[in-house]
Amino acid sequence: MAMRKAMDLRRGLGLESALVQSLTNIATLYALTGDYQEAESLLRTALQQTRGLDEATLLNRILINLSYVLMEGGTPKDALPLLEEARALARASGNSYFLAHGLHNTGEALVRMEQYQEAAPYLNQSLTLSKRLGIKSVSGDNFQYLAQIALADGRVGDAFALASRALDLALETKENHRLRDIHVLLSQIERAQGNIENALQHLEKHIDLKDAVFNQARDRTLSLLRTEFDLAEKDHEIALLNRDQKIQALQLDREKSYRQVTVGSLAIMVLIAGGLAWSLRSNILARRVAASKAMELEKTKDALAKANQAKSDLLATTTHEVRTPLNGMLGMAQVLLKSPLDPVQRRQAEAIRQAGQAMLVILNDLLDISKIEAGRVDLEPCVIDLKSLVSGYRDLWQPNAQERGLTFDVHLAADLPDRIIADPNRIQQVLFNLISNAIKFTKKGSVLVRISRSEKQKDAGKMALLFEVVDSGPGIADDVQAILFEQYNQGKLGAGGDIQGTGLGLHICRQLTLCLGGDIGFDSEEGKGSRFWFAIPVEIASDSSEPCQLCSSLSENSLDAVPDLSCDTPDQPSDDPVGSPDVQQADGPLRILVADDNDMNQQLMSAILGSWNVHYEIVDDGAQAVDQVKTSAWDVVLMDAYMPVLDGVRATQTIRSLKGSEAHTPIIALTASTQSDDQARFAKAGFNGFVSKPLNLDVLAAEITRLTGRSVA
Repeated sequence: MAMRKAMDLRRGLGLESALVQSLTNIATLYALTGDYQEAESLLRTALQQTRGLDEATLLNRILINLSYVLMEGGTPKDALPLLEEARALARASGNSYFLAHGLHNTGEALVRMEQYQEAAPYLNQSLTLSKRLGIKSVSGDNFQYLAQIALADGRVGDAFALASRALDLALETKENHRLRDIHVLLSQIERAQGNIENALQHLEKHIDLKDAVFNQARDRTLSLLRTEFDLAEKDHEIALLNRDQKIQALQLDREKSYRQVTVGSLAIMVLIAGGLAWSLRSNILARRVAASKAMELEKTKDALAKANQAKSDLLATTTHEVRTPLNGMLGMAQVLLKSPLDPVQRRQAEAIRQAGQAMLVILNDLLDISKIEAGRVDLEPCVIDLKSLVSGYRDLWQPNAQERGLTFDVHLAADLPDRIIADPNRIQQVLFNLISNAIKFTKKGSVLVRISRSEKQKDAGKMALLFEVVDSGPGIADDVQAILFEQYNQGKLGAGGDIQGTGLGLHICRQLTLCLGGDIGFDSEEGKGSRFWFAIPVEIASDSSEPCQLCSSLSENSLDAVPDLSCDTPDQPSDDPVGSPDVQQADGPLRILVADDNDMNQQLMSAILGSWNVHYEIVDDGAQAVDQVKTSAWDVVLMDAYMPVLDGVRATQTIRSLKGSEAHTPIIALTASTQSDDQARFAKAGFNGFVSKPLNLDVLAAEITRLTGRSVA
């Protein structure tokens, strides 16, 4: 009552901002005692008051705090609209600190709602931002909730690694309430791994930390009360300086009110201390009961973990085992299409190629969504030349559109900088999906791509880049629009045909855009066309910055479209002596050595190389490849990564350790693996290039030409 009287005094003196801060501080007191209902009421009042002020930072603080109270009060779904507003406000004001908190709270709310696949991108983005800002507490919270996601998915090893990172940060920042919760999580993880003794030790540490948390809560309560008194005294001084006459008239009333504040606050302190002590004892008992019940539920969790692990194993196996026969199908189809065929045969070969390509898109979609759900999307920003990006898309898509009787163009706004810093591969993947859909469903008319500056971002050195794909297609039916970005959505597109494929493409676009810190949406009217757009924050690079090569194929519709090993990387400097005169053959056809143990792949390489003006030999394993390099001069080696006797990685390392000029023979990795960490391992082992299976003949030929300086024709 006394503290509310102090707030009334501030309102009467016109100190609205101080009033809101008082409301927020009192709400914090109630939250510390577990009275989330009263804390929510006070914060909503503060929120209403703040909306009438020009206080972006204060508004952001209240939105974040209110979302926390709603989550702790058991209504995380109600926190999501507030967090959406908080993120937008933080981006508009350029406040990275509140953006990191808003992204984390969004991910935490979704985890509490068991929407794990939706939560992971927010947590990963917050983790990236909090690491950059050095906010260790937020980084630790992100690791903790990513660990919960991994545990729910059955990835117990990943969960333990993430929770351990969270524990290290909590120990570093000495935050007992975080240590308390992390030890509970580690107890569950250790139990899932069968380490019962370790699980019990973590539970004991959790219980020990409860006392420390109680003392911290008590000290924090006293500190907040002292702060409240200090604020009241400061308000008093300001009022004396600016409103002498009015203050004199109110002096007796204010002094009386301050005494009421003091007496009332001391009473509140006593009540809070007693309440916290009672709450502590109750919570300890409740935690022990909960821990016992959690142990009983572990058998069910073990079964779920095994099922999730089986899913991951199946996807991992699919990555390699399905791509290998697809490599034969698509490769042979390309060889046939480059040979003399009559019209009927050409249509049949093209049908085979299109069927294989459709299977590859489905496979990539399934692998992509599994990576997104696991929070394993890596971002690799670099300097991008916008004019080169536009030119590449125009060259790639214009022929495709013209074959369908459509016009296609890319417009770049005149006020954009020449160069930006962003992840070109993720931008390309989202644009690929949107442009591909537009051309696929537009029967006549045009498809236009526009790149311009969004009005949402105004910070110096930064901007929001807006990409738009506009088509004159059939439009999208109203009943489909609301679910268009959901997983496995295959609704009907207006008056046109049915959407083909997995229905994951637009969902993947949405998740990638979130990972980039942006937003995505569309406008469509059935019968008149559609406009899909996405906006992402980018940094403005100086004109003197050296742009990175757009190494990923623009037609690669997969999260695995990471930079090729042909780009200069720390593991492969630009002066790497590949294609040197000592290695290359000056005259005659190129000499190409192929190492691959799979019969189908050997037949395919024979068909490909046999159609080129090259001399080639094929061996069955890495050991034979090393022997060939020692005894004969080769212009380039095409090395499968996984072979018996000696695999491609160890074979390449052996070749690089040779003493003569043969150690510098260019080597290209050919593999069905799509893991980015594998590709980094290939670069470190000494591979000069990387071409994924299923092979694209043009990409393979271009890579050979790049390394040797000679054409295969």
